[in-house]
Amino acid sequence: MKHFDYAPLYEEIYRRQKQELIDALRKLPNHEFHFGMDYDGEEQGEKAEHPYIIGYLGDEPADLEVMAVKEEDGFLSILVKDKEAGFEGTITDLKRDIVLGHLENILDELPDM
Repeated sequence: MKHFDYAPLYEEIYRRQKQELIDALRKLPNHEFHFGMDYDGEEQGEKAEHPYIIGYLGDEPADLEVMAVKEEDGFLSILVKDKEAGFEGTITDLKRDIVLGHLENILDELPDM
C-alpha cells in the first residue's frame, strides 16, 4: 500500500531529542546526571525519581530504569537497569537501543539548570 514516508519525521524527532539531551547535560557539572540524586546549587543530593524508557539490553524490548546519563564530546551514554532481568547495562547506540520518543522521559526528569 502506498503511504506517507514517516522515516524523515522519525529521524527529526530522534535528532532533536538527542541534541536537547546533549545541550541539557552540557549545563551540568561533568556533563552527567545520576538519577536518584538532585542538585542543590552545585551539590547533588538524594531524590527518589528515576525515569523509565523502553529499550534493548538484549534481543527483547524491556522497561529500563535510567540510573545515569552522560555526554562526552557529543556522544551520549545511558546507564540503565532492567529490574525484571536483574542486571544493568550501558546504552551508547541510542537510535538502535531506545524506542523512538523515549529520550523525552529522560529530559522530563533532568533538573532545570
